[in-house]
Amino acid sequence: MVSRTQEEEAQIISEAVIRRTAGGSPVEAVGIVLRDAQPEKAFLVHLNEKKAVECDVPDLRTLEGITDQGFDPQGVLGPTYYRMTQTHYYSTFFTKEGVTLTITKLK
Repeated sequence: MVSRTQEEEAQIISEAVIRRTAGGSPVEAVGIVLRDAQPEKAFLVHLNEKKAVECDVPDLRTLEGITDQGFDPQGVLGPTYYRMTQTHYYSTFFTKEGVTLTITKLK
């Protein structure tokens, strides 16, 4: 698992704030932070069984085969940055523990 230092996380947030003040909105800044964040926890979601199991956190920077990605400020779990591949849906969002990732296997 790759984890960022507090200094690296602060740099990401600083860059988001700089982009925001350069004409972006606060909502866009949240999207940038979520896009660039490396989650502390990850859960594999089993839709058929309606449960989520904690799993290893993948390095999202090396995720291959992304077919779609974007920011949804109105996500079910709150503001969410999502990525899709042919086989999985990755959703990054804030929780009280920090940044969390859910991974859902697609049919």
